[in-house]
Amino acid sequence: MDIDMPICCLQTKPIDSHLGAWAHSMVYVSAGVEKLPFASNSFQIISSMNNLDHVTNLALGLQEMRRVLQPGGKFIVAVEIHPIPTPCEPLFLGWDFAKTVVNNGFTLDRERWWIYKKTLGVHSKSDVMWTEPPNPSSTVVEIVRNGTSKEHFGWFVGIFTKA
Repeated sequence: MDIDMPICCLQTKPIDSHLGAWAHSMVYVSAGVEKLPFASNSFQIISSMNNLDHVTNLALGLQEMRRVLQPGGKFIVAVEIHPIPTPCEPLFLGWDFAKTVVNNGFTLDRERWWIYKKTLGVHSKSDVMWTEPPNPSSTVVEIVRNGTSKEHFGWFVGIFTKA
């Protein structure tokens, strides 16, 4: 299952329909993540790509995803970390995001963080700093671990298992 933007945001006949973008057997279900219309333990994998900062109740959404995920199932997530809520992104998601997911019944398998360098006042050819090898940035690791630098924008990518 993929948690994504509301079905109302999808075009019924996309511009690229000639490429076969809609030529598949996927079933689209329109529902908020806070109340998923699926039986418990229905899915082995849930992916959520850049949408959890758009929900109104993150804890309830995480509880629902955990409910429909099978025991030992995987939750794969990529989410933008930003300190300023907007009408489209009403939630402040901080550098403690992984702890929030763990506190809602998941175990963390793997995480990767990156931060926009411009929010650090660093100027270079690369726009981002990763927390993982081959070149881990001690600045980013410090920000992620202490969670106190709320003014920095970035991304979290992680894989969790239903505990």
